[in-house]
Formats: sequence, C-alpha cells, structure tokens
Amino acid sequence: MTGYTEIVEKGCTFEDFVWRCAKAMSPLMCLRDEPLSTPIPKYITPPLYYRDALDHAERELERVRNMTVAQAEKEAEKEYAAALAMVSECNSDRARLVATYNRMVDKVNAWKPPEHWAKLKTFMLEQLSYETRHSGPVEAPVKQSGIDWLSCAVVRLKRNIASHAEDWKAEQDRAALINLMLSELRDSVPQPKETR
Repeated sequence: MTGYTEIVEKGCTFEDFVWRCAKAMSPLMCLRDEPLSTPIPKYITPPLYYRDALDHAERELERVRNMTVAQAEKEAEKEYAAALAMVSECNSDRARLVATYNRMVDKVNAWKPPEHWAKLKTFMLEQLSYETRHSGPVEAPVKQSGIDWLSCAVVRLKRNIASHAEDWKAEQDRAALINLMLSELRDSVPQPKETR
C-alpha cells in the first residue's frame, strides 16, 4: 500500500483516487511537501518570493537614487568594511583548509599502496592538488568612492529588477498554466468536495 492507494483500500471513489494521484504530477509539485490528505485548492497562486524581491529592489533603487554623495560615501565605507571582514574570515578558513589538505598529502605520499592500487594513490593526490590549487586566498576588495558606489548600486539594482520581474512573470505564467490544467482535469473528472 502506498500513500496514494491507501484510500482505495478504504473504499474511495474513482474521483477521489484521480485527485489523490494528481498530486504526484508535475503541475501540482507545489503541493509535494504537503500531506496527501491536504486539499487541492481551487486556484494555485504563484509563490510571492520574486514579487517581494522585485518590490524590495524597486524600493532600494528609489532609496539609492535619492541619496546624497555623503550618504553614498557612508554606504560605500560600510560595504567595504563588511567585505574586508568577509575576506579575512574566508582567507582564514581557506588557510586552515589548505593546511588540512597538505597534512593529508603528506599521509598519502608516505603510504605504500599495494601494487594493483598505485593508481588510487595517484588519484588521491590529484584530488588534493585540485583542491589546494583552488583554495588560495581571496583578494581584498577595492574601496569605492561614494559616486562609484552609487553608480554600481544603480546598475546592480536595475539588473536585479529586470531579473526579478522576469522571474515573477514566469511564476505567474506557471500558475496560470497549472490553473488551466486543473480546470481541464475538473472538466474530465469532477473534484470531490473533500479534496478541495
């Protein structure tokens, strides 16, 4: 018995079974984390993440456009200080990681594998070499002037707005398609009241 078939054993109708199984299909993947007993809503609404992100980016762009150069200088300084702290922490973590990798390299180099396992040792060293080559320090950030910070912030926010608007439109389109598909399924097999 599966979560889908348990209702058949209890004597469900064909319609109940159709609508229970519909939850396994891609149009209703938005309900996949819900219990199977959760009713299917009459209409699926798009998740609001991208709409909210779009609203936030538009408000932020308006805030940035209304900044004075002095305010932008403070923002640039604050962002630079945060970036310096992040780079410092990241480089400390990377240094610890490289030391860990190097200790393992020493152990692998000291190991004498069985004759038929020589390629294993080579493979292990290649893996460690790859990791140490790609775990170097992060470069320190460049401090921006207030004017440069403003210019970069406007470009970044416009890019974010365009991306969030595109994603929000895609979510709305996806919800509209799902609702059309649900309508078609309802026309084919009426949805029992208990599943709404």
